Amino acid sequence: MARSITVILFLAATGGPVTTPFSAADQPPSTARPQPLALCEDSEGDVYSEGAVVQINGQLMRCVIGPHWAPLDSRPSAASRSVLDVTGVDVSAPQRDAILQALAGRPLPELHCDAVLNSNKDANDLLHVPANHRLLMMFWTPTCAPCKPLLGELATFAGRRHYSLAVLGVVQAADPELDPPGDWRLLRVQGLMSQYSVDFPTCVHSSSEVSEAWQATGVPLTIVLSDRGVERVALGGKEGHDLLEDLFDTQEVGRR
Repeated sequence: MARSITVILFLAATGGPVTTPFSAADQPPSTARPQPLALCEDSEGDVYSEGAVVQINGQLMRCVIGPHWAPLDSRPSAASRSVLDVTGVDVSAPQRDAILQALAGRPLPELHCDAVLNSNKDANDLLHVPANHRLLMMFWTPTCAPCKPLLGELATFAGRRHYSLAVLGVVQAADPELDPPGDWRLLRVQGLMSQYSVDFPTCVHSSSEVSEAWQATGVPLTIVLSDRGVERVALGGKEGHDLLEDLFDTQEVGRR
């Protein structure tokens, strides 16, 4: 029997406490919300945060603390699963299509940054893509577990200084409604960027509106822009890794 799968909601995957050392003054006040620890996995190696809901074969499965996948219904035959089997199924296709549709056919959203690291340019100047060039954008958050290895891969990729491909990071440093204000937000981002040797330009903001405008409510989100608009979208760490490999191969071929 053919199998179908639809992602109903994909939330940003989050990891445990940040491992980058900070002084006590750099840490968020005790009023900050605790970091979620639950990470559910699918058979392709992608991870999901607590609360993510996926529909497979007509059945809704939710990522719950454990972590494991539990059915939303109460059918006796509906069993919990430690790993969600999505073999051979493109889980993210509906989301990618929705993002491409939302960002196509209109001017791209502006970037409103609290700070721009590793560049003296204005954030919106960094969005300019000359003809025959491309811009690779990665949207991430400090608490996103799969963002961190992808951030390290992207730092290595950007370090090769590709002629026709620029890199721009966009990080939501904190949740404006739940996290307390303070310098700890920027310091945490700077600590992670130092840990993963990130030297490409990075827009740091704490605005949910910026994330929503760029369809980056689930991270990591990787986007490739040309002077004609959005060309490719990758959701999650595995898709982001595959996209970087494709771009690297293309750049290497172009060098020969």
